[in-house]
Order: sequence, then structure tokens, then C-alpha cells
Amino acid sequence: MKLKLLSVALIVIAMICSSLRLLPAHWLLRKPPLRKRTWPAFAIGLLMMAMWFVHAATPYRLPRGCVGMNSSEFRILHVEKRGLHFHETQVIVARDARAWVLRNGRRLLISLL
Repeated sequence: MKLKLLSVALIVIAMICSSLRLLPAHWLLRKPPLRKRTWPAFAIGLLMMAMWFVHAATPYRLPRGCVGMNSSEFRILHVEKRGLHFHETQVIVARDARAWVLRNGRRLLISLL
């Protein structure tokens, strides 16, 4: 899996680096032209990989209060992700046969958007 992620990251960086080489020569970043530099390709590539990770893999989490709760017998957390929206449904069944269904809808990066 690590090699697959590394290969995708390198492909993205190579595409960005080749795209930077196509920029006009009069676009300068300090003194040398932007198209002669390689570090922006790495920076943009890593930023794109981080955005992909945030979009695809986070923030999955464990049910709240799962550790150290002696009163609950059984917990199920179902997370459904649609773009930047997360719909969580948690079912809790206690030892005394009481049951709760908790629903939570939230957006990723709500403070930045």
C-alpha cells in the first residue's frame, strides 16, 4: 500500500513539474523564472495529496465514551461520507435493555469554508 501511495504522489508531482515547465519564461519568482524551479511542484503535489487524504480518509472516529463506559453493553457506529458531509448513526444498547439511537450530521472543514 505504501508503494501505491508513493507512486501516486510521484505521478502527481511529475505532472505538476512538467506543467510548470510550460509556463512563460517572463513569469519570475524572485530572480529565476518560475518554470526553472522544482520545489513548487513538490509543494503543490504534497498539498494535493493532503487534500485528497482529508477528502477521502478523515475524520473517521470511534464512538464517544466507548472507553471506560461500564454501563453500556453494545455500541455500533455507522459513518456515511458524501463529499464533505458525514452522517453518523450510533446505536447504544445498555445492560438493562435500554437502547438509544444517536444521529449526527456534520461537515468537514466547516470553519474554513
